[in-house]
Amino acid sequence: MALSKNEIDDKFKSAKIGFDSWRKTTIQHRKSILRKYKKLLEANSDIIAETISKEHGKPLWDSKSEVGAMVGKIDVTFESYNDRLNALRSVHSDMGIQARFKPFGVFVVIGPFNFPGHLPNGHIVPLLLAGNSVVFKPSSLTPETGRKMVELLHQAGVPKDVVTLCEGSGATIIQNPLLDGVFFTGSTKVGHSIYKALSDYPEKLVALEMGGNNATIVEEGGGLNTITNILLQSAFISTGQRCTCTRRLIVNKGLTACEGDRVIRNLVDATDKLVIGEYTDDPEPFMGPMISVNAVNGILDAQKHLVSLGGTILKEFKQIGGTTSRLVEPGIIDVTDIKDLPDEEYFGPLLQIIRSNSFDHAIEIANDTKYGLVSGVITNNKNLFWKAEAELKTGIVNWNRPTTGCASVVPFGGMGWSGCNRPSGYTTIEHCGHPTALHLTEVPELPSKLLPGINL
Repeated sequence: MALSKNEIDDKFKSAKIGFDSWRKTTIQHRKSILRKYKKLLEANSDIIAETISKEHGKPLWDSKSEVGAMVGKIDVTFESYNDRLNALRSVHSDMGIQARFKPFGVFVVIGPFNFPGHLPNGHIVPLLLAGNSVVFKPSSLTPETGRKMVELLHQAGVPKDVVTLCEGSGATIIQNPLLDGVFFTGSTKVGHSIYKALSDYPEKLVALEMGGNNATIVEEGGGLNTITNILLQSAFISTGQRCTCTRRLIVNKGLTACEGDRVIRNLVDATDKLVIGEYTDDPEPFMGPMISVNAVNGILDAQKHLVSLGGTILKEFKQIGGTTSRLVEPGIIDVTDIKDLPDEEYFGPLLQIIRSNSFDHAIEIANDTKYGLVSGVITNNKNLFWKAEAELKTGIVNWNRPTTGCASVVPFGGMGWSGCNRPSGYTTIEHCGHPTALHLTEVPELPSKLLPGINL
């Protein structure tokens, strides 16, 4: 049940008190608690995975992978803290110089439905390590996963006023005057509303990880099944409900048009054979249901709109089992002939195909978006890849790999409408503490030569 404004205010007051004590604890103390949290995640991994699958619908293999990422985040955060936030020191003849990092204060973490454990966990852990307190709002579509996370953090020894669950209105939460910063993962629409709401408060840190109209280019790609396997994972894993999913597939209609034709045919045939079902099915499906019937209807409307603009359906996106079902078949639609193609992130398993005239044209198409999260290039020609890498305007570029996912030891995030301040990945920790430059002279001495105009 959503909390009232007064209840939300009380959460922030408590978090402020918690911060004032938590920031004074040693880094060794905070690490020891987070190590206990890691052990609790490992011990409860099956329960958390089951909770994620039950709430979200994704297959258990997908949920177990998510829990594994949650566990791995602890050690990666320790490494990134040592690498990025350790005190910097330099000694000069007349002074010592240091840079120390201090926690900001009370942060709001707003979690998404598609990774209800991994993504907020990836914010909360570094925030706690750096000495901040957290007011956590899980997605209203997957609240139980968030509740379980907070329960385990408290069991590990994080004080209840240092991490507090707040299932209230997001708009009300971010307007609280005790807020020092917000880490948000979710839709571009909501992210923009947060940015605008806090635009008059430059003292508050706003870090947004939003979506992408991501493109994958195929040129001289090699084996058809290898290409297809990469594309299926890029476009349809987690039922297309990842911000890193490929939304646009760009294949040549010029000199290598035959390759493009073969890739499309093979992809459509393989998509027809995907196993789709509930997470309890045996054997396990590749794709589970979408998060809601409203989400399904959004993709149906997008498909209809693209057809009205001149798109050609190659494989129809449709519901399985009637209009109240969340299970769907993925869709593939050729949008090459649409003159003014909408630059939208359709958050589901609907892949748009665009035929390019050349590799240079393919790069131009890929960059024709206000988003800039991730791009992919499938090619056996390394010169083509490095040419594309130099030109593609995205925060992540993948070569012969699915666009979905990113290694935890590098920054995660994008440019343009895909976000700001990189609240995810290896560099998350950089936004959890503000640097303070120290110039230190323990025993001051009068210099032998004074500046002109000073007489003592």
